[in-house]
Amino acid sequence: MQRKISHVMCQPPFQMNNTSEPRQWQSKVILYTNREFLICQILLGCSGNVLNLVVLLSRNMRSRTNLIFAVMAFADLFFLLMHIPRFLFFCELLHDNDVYKNSTHLQNGVQNWFSAISIWCMMYATIERVQVFRNPFRTSRRSVSPRFLATIALIVIGALAVTAVHFQSSKASPNQVTRYLLVLHAVSGVFVPLVVLSLLNVLLVLALKKNTMPVHMLKDSQAQQSLLVARNKTERKVTIMVTVIISSFIICNTPGAILYILKKPNTDLTTRMLQSISNSLVITGKVLNFVLFCMSSDHFRALLRMQLVSAFECSSINRRSSCRSATKTFSIPLHDL
Repeated sequence: MQRKISHVMCQPPFQMNNTSEPRQWQSKVILYTNREFLICQILLGCSGNVLNLVVLLSRNMRSRTNLIFAVMAFADLFFLLMHIPRFLFFCELLHDNDVYKNSTHLQNGVQNWFSAISIWCMMYATIERVQVFRNPFRTSRRSVSPRFLATIALIVIGALAVTAVHFQSSKASPNQVTRYLLVLHAVSGVFVPLVVLSLLNVLLVLALKKNTMPVHMLKDSQAQQSLLVARNKTERKVTIMVTVIISSFIICNTPGAILYILKKPNTDLTTRMLQSISNSLVITGKVLNFVLFCMSSDHFRALLRMQLVSAFECSSINRRSSCRSATKTFSIPLHDL
């Protein structure tokens, strides 16, 4: 698909006839989404997920839910890194590279694989959150068991099985089996997670309301007022976050899934433009995962600040010690001259 797009877009304007002029704006949209906008997404998403991993893999954050978020961050990070060749291609740095042209189906397969891992980890993390809210005393100290690791491995292997159809070369003629596999990927990778995430997040809000301490148990009216304010603030924040998470998932993933199901062998430039926009929306969703699931937490932001301050202080100490050692190294005693 990318080769076909590039052949249309790389024609200089003066070579296009009058019949192609109305379609030039589609080519410009495709170029913009795969160059200027894509590099911003890659830089922002990679830096965000690296910061995410710095906190999630620290000693005081190694819980089951945070490990799931760490796997999701790794998947999003590699998903974004796999788009660097596409950016270089649309910048015409890999335009004549045969290795890139012959491996686009492999890149597409890996991208869809990591995307499915991220989405399924998102579901698994939401399940863990709901269990913690519904049974806080039983699940707050759950350890990383072999069953938990087996579930993570099953997610990785299952995502590979569902997205295996995308590793097929674009030169291969599509058949009915390929179409069924594409529908299976769209259903298991977008529509089923959408329904599951919606139900789980509704359960999350209900569990939050259920576990809130009854106000009438407090004798102090001031304490009742403070608890009411804190409860309303927490419920409002969780409700807003649930709405944003579900809405962003729908906006970022549904268009691409629909286009994949309706994809035809020979598509016009407008369809390719829509595919490029839908791909850009999926990438935006991966960039937003860092903000929605981690940066929205006050505890996470506090730990991130502590990690960054600690790293800065360590680098300052190391720099001062290296300067002192450099001074000692080059300060030669007079009697040695």
